[in-house]
Amino acid sequence: MAQRPLGIDVSSYQGQPNWTSVKTSGSGIAFAWAKATEGTYYIDADFTYNEVNAKAAGVLIGAYHFARMDLNTGTAGADTEANYFLNQAGGYIRSGGAYMMPMLDAEQGSPGAQSAVSAWVNEWCQDMVNYGTANGVVVKPVVYTYTSWASSYLNSTVTQWPLWMASPNGQNPLTGAPNATAPWSTWVFWQYGGGPISGISGNVDEDVFNGTAATLQSYVITSINNPPSITVQPVNTTVTYGSNATFMATVTGTPTPTYQWKFNNTNIASAHGTSYTIFNAQTNNAGNYSLFASNSLGTATSSNATLTVYVPLTITAQPTNLTVILGSNATFNVMAIGTPAPGYQWQFNSVSIPGATNPSLALSNVQSNKQGSYAVAVSNSSGSILSSNATLSVVTRPAITTQPLNATVNQGGTTNFSVTAGGSPTLYYQWQLGGSNVAGATASTYVLTNAQPAQGGAYQVIVTNNYGAVTSAVRTLTVLLPPAITLQPTNLTVAPGSNATFSVTATGTALTYQWRFNAGPIGGATASTYTVVGAQTNNAGSYSVLVTNTIGAVTSSNALLTVSPPQPPQFLSVSVLANGLVQMVLGGQPGASYAIDGSSNLVNWIPLTNFVNTNGTCLFTDTASTNHPVGFYRARSLP
Repeated sequence: MAQRPLGIDVSSYQGQPNWTSVKTSGSGIAFAWAKATEGTYYIDADFTYNEVNAKAAGVLIGAYHFARMDLNTGTAGADTEANYFLNQAGGYIRSGGAYMMPMLDAEQGSPGAQSAVSAWVNEWCQDMVNYGTANGVVVKPVVYTYTSWASSYLNSTVTQWPLWMASPNGQNPLTGAPNATAPWSTWVFWQYGGGPISGISGNVDEDVFNGTAATLQSYVITSINNPPSITVQPVNTTVTYGSNATFMATVTGTPTPTYQWKFNNTNIASAHGTSYTIFNAQTNNAGNYSLFASNSLGTATSSNATLTVYVPLTITAQPTNLTVILGSNATFNVMAIGTPAPGYQWQFNSVSIPGATNPSLALSNVQSNKQGSYAVAVSNSSGSILSSNATLSVVTRPAITTQPLNATVNQGGTTNFSVTAGGSPTLYYQWQLGGSNVAGATASTYVLTNAQPAQGGAYQVIVTNNYGAVTSAVRTLTVLLPPAITLQPTNLTVAPGSNATFSVTATGTALTYQWRFNAGPIGGATASTYTVVGAQTNNAGSYSVLVTNTIGAVTSSNALLTVSPPQPPQFLSVSVLANGLVQMVLGGQPGASYAIDGSSNLVNWIPLTNFVNTNGTCLFTDTASTNHPVGFYRARSLP
């Protein structure tokens, strides 16, 4: 068992104790009471000494009053004696944390009837309580009496005050108890006997506390301290979106509590007063607010107060115009706030769309029939508002529906390429020749005037808009050229039986030829050249060619064919060389073919050579003239 603290009670009968010796002698004295007053006529001469020196030595000391209810009767008498006591001991009672509770010594003989005596005791004790409250301390006075007196003069009304019972019975103070405690059910302090204590002359009353050193502190006068208590709870608040909201609470407690406001049971930074204001309240501020208060004696939490942020029905983000490509998806969005939460109904050209009741309207595989005006009606129990209109435009990428065609044009003529294409918005065209842009060719039809050969070739058109491009098939432009003779046929002279070839050089597209003899067409002579094979004198005449195509015709100049025998050959000289060989120079018509024969009898002729007279004369040496008897030579024309 824990050691019961021991104590004493003193008066001027003990003189002035050496309180240091009392504390350090080993007697175990932890507390004491010193007499201050008696009735309204006596002040103990050593009271102040005892209070000051016991406290200095570390002994908890209190003041007591000896009641004379026989002299000062009734509750008024109790008040008089209480004031008399407080005039002497009041300063110590005000010193919270330093002194024991005041004590009333109730033991005077023949005090009166039990009810009157009990009322007197209660009045005196209550005066102590009131005095303490007025001076900011907690006072719970102790009543000292002895067993027979208590049972004779006190009733149960006094049991509200702690009992100090005088009952010396020889029992061990650390394990024993008073013989009786009536009308109390238990005791707090017990005067168990008396004897010598070091530091005090003579004997002194000895006491014990029914508890421990720690619980003894409950009988030390303390400042009035109370745990926090919420006396006025914060109340539910409703504010309009963007307004301020203030929660307030009233809290009691000593020492002054500290405060912490909470939002949905989570601490709010820097919210440490008895009120808390939410500025510019938003929807995320709605919820439960409470105040947590604490001091050294305890804590208290207020009830929850609900903040409702009333939001007027408002569209904060309107749907916007959309432009999408045919077959793609489109989504309209709206943002709205309101209390209660708003509902949505989308409209197309002012007609409600079934099932379109979300803040977003998603359209898939959009076709042209979805073009138009979209809006959304936002509503709650407070009403309905309609958003602004948002236009959906459905555009298409370019697509060629009719390809351009090949074209043929006469040189200098006019032709065109044309394409048919669909798409929106506006289409743009760019014609190309051989992959390069044609300047100024930016319409669906490209017209060529005064067509020239350089403009012939491969044409295509690129069709574009803001959403794509498409290229047409490649088509060919053919520029037809009229016939033109660039090299005329020339006159020819041939020997009878020779071939004669006339030729012409002409330009133009898809030319055809027709040779003519003396202005009449020659059958089968339809090439750019014509050959008279084995020409005879009847072939001599005028030759020309008619060159034609689909554009026109041109006739060449006439070229004359002359058929005449070649100039007969003649020997210009014949000589015998030193080595015996015969050498001769033969003259004749240039270009003609000749033969030289040899004979010894002018009957039998031997062919010696044939040749073409290229320049009018020809040198011939008969290398075999020494081997056979040739005496005669002749030259003759060859066909």
